[in-house]
Amino acid sequence: MDIQLPGIDGRRATQLIKADNPRLPIVALSADVFSGGDSELATHLWSDYLLNNRG
Repeated sequence: MDIQLPGIDGRRATQLIKADNPRLPIVALSADVFSGGDSELATHLWSDYLLNNRG
């Protein structure tokens, strides 16, 4: 799941998918680095997440 999807936020897309299938594992992918409490939110919302932090 790309977090910054065009047309819909990846967080909202995940919520819609989980509403129909709460046990479906979803892995988030983001070029943005999570800060502080964002990583806790990420582990709560998604099964796992990968950061693509090219610099």
